[in-house]
Amino acid sequence: MVNPPGGALAVGNNSDADPFVTNSSHGQSQPHRYSSFDGNLFSLYSTNSPSQAKRALQAHLKDTDRRIQDASKLGTTLLQQRKDLSERLKEVEKHQNENEIGPELRAKLAELEKEYNEVGRESAKAFIPKSKASGNDGAGSTAGPSVLSSEAQASPSKVSVPSRKQRNQPSNRVHDIEFATEISTSLLSQVRNLQALLSERDEELKASNLERSRLETDAEGFAQRLRALNESEQRHKDENWNLETQLHELIAASKESADKEQRLTQNLVAKRAEHASAQREIDELKQAHGKLGEDHTSFKKQHELEISGLRRNITSGETERETLQSKIDELTSQNQELAKAVAYRFQKDEQSGSRDVASENEDVI
Repeated sequence: MVNPPGGALAVGNNSDADPFVTNSSHGQSQPHRYSSFDGNLFSLYSTNSPSQAKRALQAHLKDTDRRIQDASKLGTTLLQQRKDLSERLKEVEKHQNENEIGPELRAKLAELEKEYNEVGRESAKAFIPKSKASGNDGAGSTAGPSVLSSEAQASPSKVSVPSRKQRNQPSNRVHDIEFATEISTSLLSQVRNLQALLSERDEELKASNLERSRLETDAEGFAQRLRALNESEQRHKDENWNLETQLHELIAASKESADKEQRLTQNLVAKRAEHASAQREIDELKQAHGKLGEDHTSFKKQHELEISGLRRNITSGETERETLQSKIDELTSQNQELAKAVAYRFQKDEQSGSRDVASENEDVI
């Protein structure tokens, strides 16, 4: 048995298996984790054209994205179905003691069973490869001899080679070795081209993932900013409403103030008229008071003149009084002396009369 050249990729885990022979005993026992390549697209790899390989990889990438979206939708559907199943289970537990299920609950359970079967079929379509989903047609046929190491999927090119029994025949041994060498060389060149394309595609995917992360970060920032703007808008609406309310209140207060100002203006005009009338009265009173002051001044001067004359008269009267008093005192003293003289003379006359009477009495005796 001739060993394949270095770099050839084997499919099975059995080291004795021939990588160039399709054998049902060494076929895949487990389905691929990812979706299988389209054989029509990967048959283009035999042309060694990078553009065709790129188109095939892009088609596979689109198909993978579609399957991711389907899986996401399926996950949402499964979560909703799980929620519905939990709700129906609770309803059934509530009716556990009853002998029969009500018609409404039976209809809901039938509808839920129908949805469950539909979701099961969708799950099978999403997770089972096309070759398995189409009736397991590949079970009886031969599997692909090689797979891409990075995707663990079917080989991009299917090679029709003779069986081990035919290759072990001596007549075809050299031809089989040359044919296997050519196939290995072709496969190696295709694998290298695919690896280069995959590396380039990985770089593009990394760049796109970085750009996607940046865009997601920007989108999250924009979403936060939008939420902040919405909150700010709502806050500004509330503030605007408060300001409008305050504005209406201020307008009402302004109207009330204007009415009050008008009333105060009217009162002020009336008060000014009253003030002017009072001022005229005050002026008239001032004039009358001035006139009375002048009369009072003239009367005061006249009174002072009269008082001065009276004072002079009083002074002259006092002088005359003192003169008369001195004369009265002098006359009084003269009267006293005269009275004393009269009294003394009268007393003397009485004494002389009494002696005359006594003498006469004596004469009578």
